[in-house]
Amino acid sequence: QDLFNPDFSSYTSNWTAEATISHELAHHWFGDNTTCRSLGSIWLNESFASYCMMLWDEKRVGEEYLQFETWLALQAYLKFVENNHIIRPMEYRRFDTREEIYNEQTTYLKGGVVLNMLRWIMGDDDFFKGMSYYLHKHNFSNVESTDLKIALEEATGKNLDWFFQQWVYSGGNPRFEVSYTYIASKKKLELTVKQTQPLVKGQMVFRLPVEIRIDTKLKKMTDTVWVENQTEHVLFDVSEKPIMVSFDGRGVLVCDLMFDKSQEELIYQLGNDALPGKLWALHQLVNKFSSSPKTLNAMKSVLNGNGAWWLKSEAALQLQHLHIDGAEELLIQQLKAKDYHIRNAAALALGFHFTKSSASALRNAVQSDPNTTVAGMAAISLAKIDPSLSTEFFKTLLSRSSWYDELRFAALVAMGQLENEKFVPLIKGYVSSKYNMAVRQQALESWAACAPNDLALIDALLTAARKEISRVRASAIGLLGKFKVERALPLLEEIGKKDGDSDIRTAAHDAFEEIQRVAAK
Repeated sequence: QDLFNPDFSSYTSNWTAEATISHELAHHWFGDNTTCRSLGSIWLNESFASYCMMLWDEKRVGEEYLQFETWLALQAYLKFVENNHIIRPMEYRRFDTREEIYNEQTTYLKGGVVLNMLRWIMGDDDFFKGMSYYLHKHNFSNVESTDLKIALEEATGKNLDWFFQQWVYSGGNPRFEVSYTYIASKKKLELTVKQTQPLVKGQMVFRLPVEIRIDTKLKKMTDTVWVENQTEHVLFDVSEKPIMVSFDGRGVLVCDLMFDKSQEELIYQLGNDALPGKLWALHQLVNKFSSSPKTLNAMKSVLNGNGAWWLKSEAALQLQHLHIDGAEELLIQQLKAKDYHIRNAAALALGFHFTKSSASALRNAVQSDPNTTVAGMAAISLAKIDPSLSTEFFKTLLSRSSWYDELRFAALVAMGQLENEKFVPLIKGYVSSKYNMAVRQQALESWAACAPNDLALIDALLTAARKEISRVRASAIGLLGKFKVERALPLLEEIGKKDGDSDIRTAAHDAFEEIQRVAAK
């Protein structure tokens, strides 16, 4: 189970209990033994602890699970960049709030993947020897990124200027557009690699080694080539037409990949590449061939095969995008899977199938699944497709006990989605301080979704803005700004000037300006 607020937006998280404990233990070395000189170098604490938790999971579960965790981290980072249009270096000092410093997608997750990439480039022996040397050299002292670079270079004799310039002192990531042509008369394969990311300040043309795998019917070959220019052409000796050309199939690079392939090659890649290559192929099949029976059969092979839960869970989740007979039935079947992650993914995906069959399957999962995370996910998906859910349904769900009250949290999320005033009497009782922070925060947000003009809600928001724990206060302050509550102006002005929490001051200042902008007209 996740240690932070319940998250019903995905079937799993990097932040499991095991991972979080190993993350915090890693701070004995990266954070305590060596401490960043300033918060501008906080990645030396948090990225390292994040990668250590991935290393622990690699030791505990295996290399493929490390590949899955780095893939998850990369997807979270890429999604953050796409949605927020923010790129910044790892070593960075221009922060307005604490939340920006501790940005999960960059400081924690991207940083962990950058370290995994550095490990692959250096090789395990040099990487771990260099890290040990770095820790011993700077034992009980303050450090910044240059200290790490110099220590790694001293320990291994390798020049890492280029790597640190790209990945520590600059921001962004490459976006590769890849294609290939097989020249049968020459028995050559020409691979074309273009970098198409915007070339703006802080984001450059990247220089990187890339692992290329080429499969033919007769043999498999792997080679590593360096991409150094905006456009590269690389020739390989290949005795016959390939059935797969995999670009960074082991997923060690921090990059976005565009690679147009046939359905046949993608199906082969889904069955034969390393895990990150399989996951990439899965997404391409769904995006390009969502109405094809061959795609459904390929996904059925994954779900009925001997693979691990992480690949099966992603396949179940992606079934939501297939527009073909049999896809919904296959997805409903996954609610009976042995591993709860697969059931969780199926429950999430069924929220996009507006049929009686999906609603019935989800209702059954709410009532009978032994895992409360799956039951909560099913309730939220059910609310998306069945607007007739009753107060009695939610009363029953709210009365059930679960870890960290995640079922109550899920019920509140679901009622908020339905935006029906009839749920307010149920919701508002959970603003009480006897419930945990996540429940109280969600209760305010769901109440606001169901009855934004309720005067009692405004009173509750004003009270929470004054007295609540930080995250609940921030939500309440944000809602006061969103609803342009003029009564809140004196309180927001006071908080913005005097509060001891810089993030709360910033939130109050932003909400104050949002209200003033309308009130002044």
